Amino acid sequence: MDFSILTKPSQVVPFIISVQKFADANRKSFGFLPQSAFLDQANNGRLWVVVDKEKNECLGYLMFGGKFPTLKIFQIFIVKKYRKLKIGKALLEKFEAYAEENNFLSVNARVAADLVSNKFWHKSGYTLIKQLKGGKTTNRNINLRIKELDTPSLFKLMSFNSCVDKSGLKSLRTSQRPIYQSQTYVIDLNVFFDVVKRRVDKINANRLITAGLNNEIKIYITPEFCEELERNRKKSQDPIIEFAKQLPTLPTINDNEINKTIGELKVIVFPERENADAPFSQNRSDLTHLAYCIHHGAYGFITREKAILTVSDQLKESYSIEVLSPSDLNQPKIDGTSNNQSLIVNFKDKIITVGSFKENQREDVEKFLTSLQVKREHISEILHPGMEPSPRHRIVAKIEDKFLAFASWDSYKSLSRERKLHLFVDENSVKSEMIIDHVIEASLRDTAISIPTIITLNTGPNQPKTTATAFKRGFLSVSGDDNYKPLKELIKFVFNGLITPKNWYNFKVKFEELTDLIIPDRMPKIDEFNNTGIIIKSKIGRSSCLSLFDFETLVSPGVVLCPGRDAIIVPIRNKYAKNLFNLSHTQLDLFFSPEALLHIEKAYFRSYRNSSIFKKGKLVIFYISGYDGGLKEVIGSGRITFSEVIKVDKASLLLERQGVLSRNELIEISNRDNLIHAFTFDNYCIFQNKISFDILKSKNLISGANLITAEQLSSKQLFKIFEIGFKNGE
Repeated sequence: MDFSILTKPSQVVPFIISVQKFADANRKSFGFLPQSAFLDQANNGRLWVVVDKEKNECLGYLMFGGKFPTLKIFQIFIVKKYRKLKIGKALLEKFEAYAEENNFLSVNARVAADLVSNKFWHKSGYTLIKQLKGGKTTNRNINLRIKELDTPSLFKLMSFNSCVDKSGLKSLRTSQRPIYQSQTYVIDLNVFFDVVKRRVDKINANRLITAGLNNEIKIYITPEFCEELERNRKKSQDPIIEFAKQLPTLPTINDNEINKTIGELKVIVFPERENADAPFSQNRSDLTHLAYCIHHGAYGFITREKAILTVSDQLKESYSIEVLSPSDLNQPKIDGTSNNQSLIVNFKDKIITVGSFKENQREDVEKFLTSLQVKREHISEILHPGMEPSPRHRIVAKIEDKFLAFASWDSYKSLSRERKLHLFVDENSVKSEMIIDHVIEASLRDTAISIPTIITLNTGPNQPKTTATAFKRGFLSVSGDDNYKPLKELIKFVFNGLITPKNWYNFKVKFEELTDLIIPDRMPKIDEFNNTGIIIKSKIGRSSCLSLFDFETLVSPGVVLCPGRDAIIVPIRNKYAKNLFNLSHTQLDLFFSPEALLHIEKAYFRSYRNSSIFKKGKLVIFYISGYDGGLKEVIGSGRITFSEVIKVDKASLLLERQGVLSRNELIEISNRDNLIHAFTFDNYCIFQNKISFDILKSKNLISGANLITAEQLSSKQLFKIFEIGFKNGE
């Protein structure tokens, strides 16, 4: 196409009506401007148009402003059907040449983070240097992008540094130690009395005290604790008071400091109680405990006082103090991978077993670890059984009678937020990567619901496969003393649950405490993730930009339910589901467990109908059909890692061991050209509450096609499915 770029006011003004029509049709991107604004810019020579020479038709425009030394591009637009003809590139290059000729040093553009045009600006060399908050109406983030020009000058007056040093998960690194070096909790009298007086909540309180004795966490009381007991003493010799005096106690602070903080806390906790700070009152005692926690920087205050628990979010935001009830520290696990169930897999006429370590294997396992250059003084720690009520998981993998791997990790029942995974594998074995997959996945799944955790990986000196797999699963390098050179230590932030706009603030606080990395105050929308990504900053001044896929890997096995994210729901037969997902209500065939159970990434095969809707990163909801007695219910979700229509031969060669269909079964679902659709998925999340077909229909969560084949789910439908799957299930 032969086009020209018009810049003179007399040439541009006749096309003002066309320009305004383009702008009005794209108000989401540009906002609203009256025709007079475009006319003024044209008359000032700051509105250019692109015209089809033959048809004299307007194909797009560029509007700009600014003053020395920076020009600002306000709007650039090309009609959609002409965008692959590089018209926009030509328009931008002409504008940049104009800027250089007039001695401007840079050009900038403000682009909403959710717009796909960010890819155009990035490709054109416009560096993202800052993210700004947009207006309250749109609730957007605005990307400030700048390009330095090759303007001849004696001095370069400006130099802009990208706010993103690198992109991708591999570029991200955390500091030498997580901020979380110890968890210090302060308890009030109610928790203490639950234990010593064996009251109704004694189970949770006992668990808390036991965790302190086992050094999982640190338990303290305040000086007010014993003073309150003394005020209520009923007999001269009270063993409860004598026992309480032996508990670790926070140092005393002066009355002026206490009274100042109590005055602030009273407004938050007891706003309607006039005498809440009266001497010796129960309310003042509660506020005193809180004031001590805040002054000494304790991580959490454990109480059953409803008034304090009610304002826990406000206290967290104002004072960075976590207020919890004893039951909050004993949340249940998401029942995914069964760590205690032995798996037996046939592989090329050899048997691979994965099961719990038994004490009669100790000598052989010690020899195995020694052969992998593990120092003898470390073996006792690696084999340590842990303590009740949180025994450590210890796993042995063997191929025939030969040891293939040993792994151990702290139980999810541990109240500590820092856990260690020991993993030692004979990487010379042909199936070592499969075992590494399985152990890492099992350890990440063995986590309480929505309780953030840091896992540190301890592996052998010559285990590159283990390290590579860990990186793929979101483990990060740890910076050394110079903040740049990485150490060998790898850590992983683990969140087993849903990450939504509603819990983003609490998630952000805990993520930053555990990783020393900073994420945005607001959860990005799906378009922001797709077109810009999420910018993560470190406190040492470096930053990275991650796609939604990489960010979800970083926080896995958590599921990121950002605004606008949609999904696909697919039916699967019960006999395939039980061998792909290890369902708790099914019995696996003892000697015919498929290899797919041991892989993080699993394969699903189907006819190639609607294959175009399957994209990398998309969520998939799995529904067990009623075929052959299936339960007709949604069981969980996964995340697509690969999708392609391929030949049966290729599927059989590359993916058969990650799936559960035989070659003959693949041929049955293929078309005349032997083509099938294969997709792989990871991050499998099993729902706490299965969702029946009847509920799906009654809630309008599926179409009238009754799940005969895969179908798309809107963002609203997806959020509702997760809401039911992780709540009461109705």
